[in-house]
Amino acid sequence: MAVTTTKPAVLLARFMFGLPLSGHEKTDATWFRHGTTPVDGAHLRGQWSYRPGWQRMLIRWAVVTALVAFMVGQVVSPWLTTTLTVVGGGVLLVWRVRCAERESEARRHLRDVVAPVWEVVAPYLKLDPDTSPEGYLSVPADIEEPDAQVELVLPRGWDADEANQARIDGVMHRLVHPRLVADWQPMLRRATWRLEVMSEHVEQNIQPMYETLAKLLGLDPNRRGDWLIELPEDFEAADETRVRIHLPSGVHLTGTKQQSIDATVRRYLGRNLQADWSNPQVISYTKKGTPPEVVRYEGHDDPAGVLKLGKDGSGKWVETELQNETPHGFVTAPTRYGKSTTLSVPAAHIRSKGGLASMVDPKRGSFETTFEKVPTVRVHKSHKSMGWALEEFFLSMVGVEIAREQGANIDDFPERILVIDELGSLMRSLSNNHKLRKARKEVDGDPPFRNQFDQIAMRGGANKHYLAVGAHQPRRDLFGGTEIRAQFGWKIMLGRYDHSVWTTTFGYAKRLAWNGHKKGRGVIGFGQHEDDISECQVVYLEPAEIIELANSGPEPPAWWMNFEMAPWITREVVEEALESTELTFASPERAPLTYSAGSAHDVPRTRPTGGTPPPPPPPPAETVNQQAEEFPGNEVETVTVAQAGVLPDTPDKPARPPADPLDKSPESAKRADTTENADLIIGNREAAEFLGMTVETFVRQRRRHKKKHGWFPGEQVTPDGKPCWTREALRQWQSSRPIAGPAWAAREEMELA
Repeated sequence: MAVTTTKPAVLLARFMFGLPLSGHEKTDATWFRHGTTPVDGAHLRGQWSYRPGWQRMLIRWAVVTALVAFMVGQVVSPWLTTTLTVVGGGVLLVWRVRCAERESEARRHLRDVVAPVWEVVAPYLKLDPDTSPEGYLSVPADIEEPDAQVELVLPRGWDADEANQARIDGVMHRLVHPRLVADWQPMLRRATWRLEVMSEHVEQNIQPMYETLAKLLGLDPNRRGDWLIELPEDFEAADETRVRIHLPSGVHLTGTKQQSIDATVRRYLGRNLQADWSNPQVISYTKKGTPPEVVRYEGHDDPAGVLKLGKDGSGKWVETELQNETPHGFVTAPTRYGKSTTLSVPAAHIRSKGGLASMVDPKRGSFETTFEKVPTVRVHKSHKSMGWALEEFFLSMVGVEIAREQGANIDDFPERILVIDELGSLMRSLSNNHKLRKARKEVDGDPPFRNQFDQIAMRGGANKHYLAVGAHQPRRDLFGGTEIRAQFGWKIMLGRYDHSVWTTTFGYAKRLAWNGHKKGRGVIGFGQHEDDISECQVVYLEPAEIIELANSGPEPPAWWMNFEMAPWITREVVEEALESTELTFASPERAPLTYSAGSAHDVPRTRPTGGTPPPPPPPPAETVNQQAEEFPGNEVETVTVAQAGVLPDTPDKPARPPADPLDKSPESAKRADTTENADLIIGNREAAEFLGMTVETFVRQRRRHKKKHGWFPGEQVTPDGKPCWTREALRQWQSSRPIAGPAWAAREEMELA
């Protein structure tokens, strides 16, 4: 009897406090917490048993209250009760429809998302894949929502070692999301996976580039990108930093893939990067800061031998010391990309320090607005003038070299620079001119300009004679060989370029990329190693600034303003030069015998600080133009010094004084004897005409005979230093040659007739 009276009370108590009416919990739900796992493997279809106790209590009390209110309402106000009942029924119907939709979505989510994962995970848990995943596995519909997580309940007795954990982690990464981070709690028999939160840097800077690279390399584009790409957060602000791409094993890089990877990295990170592909597993990109937009000349306080070329990405000056390892340099760029402007800077710099600058302009217009308006700078534009400038520069170098060997101080000679605006045009111009003159029998033999250029490149730096040339492409044949091209230490590349231009300039160094459309932007290098090559903005001067800078130097010597050869080009210098190359404009007979190094009239006058330049030296005495006399086919063009573009007449040096009657030397005696005999052939020109040769052929054959035998038959010297011979001596020499021409005999018969 007691049992029947207590059972309804217990049921009522359980009903009122939200407890199961059977007295047995079907899930692990508590009074405050939702349930997640059925107890003893019970199969539950609804969610009632998973609700916490307080929710079940409120629901039961709400239902009882609604029933009581309905019954009371029917007694008090049937119409109001009916209305409330209809409204409540409608709300309940809508709620039930929504619940049905959620259940349908839950079943679809279970079928399409949870079930595939469970089928793979269940065998690892040693469970039957056909069992329901409910109570074991829960996967949110949107894993990227905040606080969303995948939860897995581990069965009792399961071995949660690292191998099993790694297998299940792989399943979650492959089937749910590749960026899940696991949290294993074996003691609590549960494991959770949350989506790793990416920082703003990874999400905005790394992930977009990674997704593109992943497609190129065949990787999963959904993974977090910083496992592949190492990108510093201060990449944009840092002047110099490094980016690394760690390639997984098994990735084979072809040439096409390398180009695609390089283009992708530069598209996302910018073009100012230097790639390093030496490590097959790690690709490195070094970023150096962007050079300034414009770089102005700041070399006013530098010596002539120190040349500032431009500024790199860190804002540092890139400079070279001409008298050390990099005396010569070249600028390569397409047309209208600044070759002439860039080459003008070293010329104006050296002129401003008292040096001597010669501009060779085969295009006849590169320096119209600059150096052609500077009378202290020589500008050469005609074939003859350009050839004379190259030869005079070469002989000047040889003269300084010989003077140094004889004990002269290198500081007694000025720095000299020869700027060739377009080397290819100059070589073709001089070559074509030599062929035409050779066809007219004005010259003979090979053209001398190539040999002269090579010797300047090899020996000019030690003698303060510098070359600065421009070229569209610095090919080996243009410079006359790899060895000659290697003498050009500083190299500037401007504008857009292709692979061949880069290879001929910097060899197989790693290629750089820059904004090729920006004037003055390019690279400056001092060899073929990547550490010596950097993106730079070259120094720029307006035409008016170039003129002002060039005119700021001390006054040049008179011989320079008169377009004469350097006074240290003596007879010994010319004869030494003739041992290694042909000469077109100079000969030993017209060169002075000696030169006193350090003469005040031969070097630029130094302008005192804060004062005015000293008065100019007295003008040289009028002399005979022996060059026009000796070489009638090579008369140089006569213009004013202000024109400075065409070579004027080259006055000869003062004649040597007559022989001293008290001097008993053989040379003096020979001079005295020759003055008494008026029937002589004097000078190379008369001798060549007498023998029926060109002047160049006679000079060359005479030099060869003297080199072989140490003397020339019957040669004497006039008091003014010219060589002379008797007719008989020249006839005997001509007849003794292996091939003797009859022209002299014919001329002699005509004279007798």
